[in-house]
Amino acid sequence: MEFKEFEKLISETASQNNVDKDSILKDLADIIKLKYGYSIMEKERDLINEVKNKVITKLYNSEDQKINADADIHKKFKLDVLENDYLNSALDELQAEGLALVTKANVSLTKEGVMKFKQFYGEI
Repeated sequence: MEFKEFEKLISETASQNNVDKDSILKDLADIIKLKYGYSIMEKERDLINEVKNKVITKLYNSEDQKINADADIHKKFKLDVLENDYLNSALDELQAEGLALVTKANVSLTKEGVMKFKQFYGEI
């Protein structure tokens, strides 16, 4: 794909989804960082993965697999002070992986997120 085609895709996607181009570019940058090995310390990776597991579990056990994304969101996931520092990274990764949908209003599991939960706990 040439860059002009890529720019057109971004513009069309932004228009169709009523999202600004900068949000799409930020999400694309996050995906690139994940896919091509954004440098992160092993201990931080462990913490992010732990937070991701807590988020998936809490969302799965919530009504409609969704919670409100308000100022106290870290309390809803029962995160400690250290884990709270990694909540945004975990949410970004879950969204980039297609497991969660994160908006200003709420955080919810996608069908893929529900599937991952069920696989993890041996339900399927």
